[in-house]
Amino acid sequence: MGKDLQSLEPDEGETRKQDVVINAYLELLFAVTSRLKEESDLATGISRQIHSVLGNLNATDLSQHPEETKFSFVSKDTSEWLFTRLMTHFEDVFSSVELAVSRCRTIVTVCATGIIDGDIYYRDLQEREAGIVRLLANVVNALDELTQSGLSLGLLLDKLVKVLTRFLVVNDAVAKYFLVRCKERKEAVAESKFDQLVDITQRLVQHSYDMISQLEVCTAHDFLPLLT
Repeated sequence: MGKDLQSLEPDEGETRKQDVVINAYLELLFAVTSRLKEESDLATGISRQIHSVLGNLNATDLSQHPEETKFSFVSKDTSEWLFTRLMTHFEDVFSSVELAVSRCRTIVTVCATGIIDGDIYYRDLQEREAGIVRLLANVVNALDELTQSGLSLGLLLDKLVKVLTRFLVVNDAVAKYFLVRCKERKEAVAESKFDQLVDITQRLVQHSYDMISQLEVCTAHDFLPLLT
C-alpha cells in the first residue's frame, strides 16, 4: 500500500484535479481500514510514521525514537499535507460516532419502555457499540502519536488542539451513553471494550498535557527576547 501511495505524493505543479483524486483516495483508504481492521488502521500507521520522521516534540528525545519505513510516502515534505487530511478524517469519524450513539440511545430508550421487544435489537446494539469503541480507539492511537510529534508552532498545532477538544466532547457523549446502557446491561462496557478505551484515553490526555506544557515553554522562549 505504501509503495502505491508513494507515487501520489503531491508536487508543486500538481493540478487541482489530481489533488482532489488523491484526497478522495486517501479518505477511502482511511474509511475502509478504520472499519474493517480490528487492530490498527491506516490513519494510525500514518500518524506513527509522521511521528517517526518529525521526531519527538521534545528535541532532547529525538534520538530515542527509532525511524520506521512502513509508509515510505510519509516524509518531512509530505507530513504537513498528510496531517491536514488526517484531521479531516478524524472529524468524519466523530460525526459517524455521534450518529451511531444517537441511534443506540434511541434503541435503549424505546426498549426500556417495553413498547418493542429489546431482545430483537440487542445483538445489533452490541455490534454497534463495539464499532463505536473501535473507531474511537483508532483515533486515540493516532492522536497519541501526533501529540508526541515534533510539529512546529503554528496552524498545524492549532488544528491538533481543536481536534483533541472535539474528541473529548465526543468521548464524553459516549461515556454518558454507557452510563445509561449499564443500567440495562452491566456487561456492556466490558463487551464493547469501552473500559480499554478509557485506559488509552488517559494516556492520550497525559501526552496532550505534556504537549501543551512543552508548547508553553517554547512560546515563552520565543517571546523572551522581545521582553528584554
